[in-house]
Amino acid sequence: MSRILLSSQFVRKLAEYSDNIFLRSAQYRIAERLESTIHKRIETLSTYPEIGRPYESNQKYRELVVEFGKGTYIVLYQYSKRSDTVKILNIKSSYQRRYH
Repeated sequence: MSRILLSSQFVRKLAEYSDNIFLRSAQYRIAERLESTIHKRIETLSTYPEIGRPYESNQKYRELVVEFGKGTYIVLYQYSKRSDTVKILNIKSSYQRRYH
C-alpha cells in the first residue's frame, strides 16, 4: 500500500471549501461530510495510486475527481513508484479553471 502525504496547500484549501460550505448553509454536518468524502476518496489512492487521470499540462501529476452533492472537486496529486508515495498537492472546485 502506498503512503499518502498531504501538503499544507491541500489542507488549507480543503479547510477553505469546508468553511465556505458552512457559512453558506449554516450546517456544520455538510462541511464535515465534504471533508470525510474527500478523505475517503484519497484513501483509495493507497491501494490504487494511478486511478486518477493524468493532469493535462504536466503528465507527472494526476487528478482525482471527487463528486459531492451538486459539485465536483478535483484533487491534484503526484505518485512516485520508486518510493511508493502519493503526495496530495492541491484541490479545486470544478468551477475553477486553475489550482491556486
